[in-house]
Amino acid sequence: MLAVSLLASCKGLKQAEEFGKLHEKLETNFASLSNDIYLSCLRKASYPDEGYFPAIISFRSDEDKKCKEKFLPVYKKSK
Repeated sequence: MLAVSLLASCKGLKQAEEFGKLHEKLETNFASLSNDIYLSCLRKASYPDEGYFPAIISFRSDEDKKCKEKFLPVYKKSK
């Protein structure tokens, strides 16, 4: 009986260790992904508005603010 419970606990420990490794990998990838989304948003915000000529001249500074408000906090929390 003792041997069975020891084997069962070893299997549980191995699964917990695998889960821990997976968690670390996901945490690292989430930080990278959230940074990529933030930087993509900034790149898109730096493009001029589409449309007729006066719109092409004006850049979307309000889009830059939206990126910083929406995606930057998520990236900072993921570090």
